[in-house]
Amino acid sequence: MPKKIIQQAIPFCILFLSGFAGLGYEMVWTRMLSVGLGHEIIAVLAVVSAFFCGMSLGAWRLDGVVSRSRRPGRWYAGLELIIGVWSMISGAVIPWADRLAGRLTGVDPSMARHWFIAFMLPFFLLLPATFAMGATLPAMERLFSRLRQDGWSVGGLYAANTFGAVAGTLLTTFLIAPSLGFRLTAGLLAGVNGLCAIGALLGPARGESERTPVVAEISHGQETPRVMGTLLATGFLGIGYEVLVVRVVSQVLENTVYSFASLLSVYLLGTAAGAALYQAVAPRGKFAPVLTALLQGLTLCCLIGVAILPFSGRLFSFFHHLAGGGTVGALAGETGLAAALF
Repeated sequence: MPKKIIQQAIPFCILFLSGFAGLGYEMVWTRMLSVGLGHEIIAVLAVVSAFFCGMSLGAWRLDGVVSRSRRPGRWYAGLELIIGVWSMISGAVIPWADRLAGRLTGVDPSMARHWFIAFMLPFFLLLPATFAMGATLPAMERLFSRLRQDGWSVGGLYAANTFGAVAGTLLTTFLIAPSLGFRLTAGLLAGVNGLCAIGALLGPARGESERTPVVAEISHGQETPRVMGTLLATGFLGIGYEVLVVRVVSQVLENTVYSFASLLSVYLLGTAAGAALYQAVAPRGKFAPVLTALLQGLTLCCLIGVAILPFSGRLFSFFHHLAGGGTVGALAGETGLAAALF
C-alpha cells in the first residue's frame, strides 16, 4: 500500500477509534449512574445532556487557543490522554456519586428536585472528560486541515468518527461491558484514547510546527451569524427529535439502556452514512442551494417520523414477529422501529 494512502488513512482510523471510545463511555457511564439516579432512562437523558454541555464548553473555550497553536497535534494527544485518565478515575468515583445521589434525592423527592440532581451530578462528574472531548474538535480540525482537497474533508472525517461511535455503542453495550464489567471496560476505552494520542503524535502531528496549515475558504462576513443561527437551531431540533423519539418509544420498548443503544446506533449510522455520502457526491461551490435542499428534506423526514410515532407499538410487534420472536426478535423490533423513525 502506497505510503501516501497510509498517511491519509491514519487520521480516519484515529477518528474512528475516538468515536468508538466516546460513545462507549456514554454507555458505560449511563449504566453505572442509573444505580444512583433511580432509572436507566433518566440516566440516559442526564448523561446525554452532560455530554453535550461539556463538549460545547470545551469547544467554545479552547477553540481560539488551539486554532492559533502551531502544534494542534500535541493538543489533540494531550486531550485524548485527559479523557482516558478521567475515565479511569470516574470508574472509582461513580459508585460514590451514586450513593451521594441517593442521599440528595431522598425517599420521596419532588419531580423538580429529582431531575435537577439527575442532571447536575453527571454534568460536574463527567465535565473533565466531556470538556476535553469538545476541545478535541478544534484540535482535529486544525490538525487534519492539511488533508483537505479544495477545502473539503469535514464530511469524511465526521463520517469516520460517527461510524466509530456506532461501533462503540453496540459493542460496548452488548458485548464488552457484559463480558468485562464496567470498570474494566472503562479501562479498555481509556487504552483506546491512548492509542489515539500515540497515533496522532507518530502520524499527522509529526513535524506539524514546520507546516503551513491549509486555510479553508470560508466567508466570515455578514452570513456568519445566519450560519451560526442555523447550526444552533438544527442542533436543538436534531437532538430534541432524538429525545422525543426515545421518550415516546420507551413506552413501547423495554425502556432500558439496551433499547437506547439500539435507537442511538441507528441514529448515528444514518448520520455517518449521510456525512460519507455528502463527502463523496456533494457538488462543490454550491453551498447554499445544497444546504437549503438538505434542510427541507430533513424537515419532511422528521414530519414523517412524527406521523409514524403513534404506530410505534404496531411496528415493533411487526418486526418482532418477523424475526421469530425471543431476544433476536426484540432486537430486530427495536432496530426496525428505530430505522422507521430515524
